[in-house]
Amino acid sequence: MDDVLFSMFAESVNNSNHSNSSSALCVYSLHSIRQNFMKTTEACFSGKGNKGLDFAHGGIGPCVKTNDPINEDFCGSKENHPLGGKQPIKSKSVLNLDVRATAVAATS
Repeated sequence: MDDVLFSMFAESVNNSNHSNSSSALCVYSLHSIRQNFMKTTEACFSGKGNKGLDFAHGGIGPCVKTNDPINEDFCGSKENHPLGGKQPIKSKSVLNLDVRATAVAATS
């Protein structure tokens, strides 16, 4: 079985920092998260898209094409740093609650 990430979410009220009183538990495959990161990294290091984060120092700028081989062992470089993605990693909720939940604990 694939390793997974559990995460709790709540919908914001009127696009604010306040959430409504319901929550959802979502489960994400770490493999699919890794694939999404790799695809974003490959695109940027091929010169496609933008690097940077709009909320971080330096803002957003164009990705720089490099000859760096992008594979499972790639750990970044000084070019195209920081690197953020725009494609959401989707999941369906596995549990919906009518109360606000802020954490989840899991054991195996």
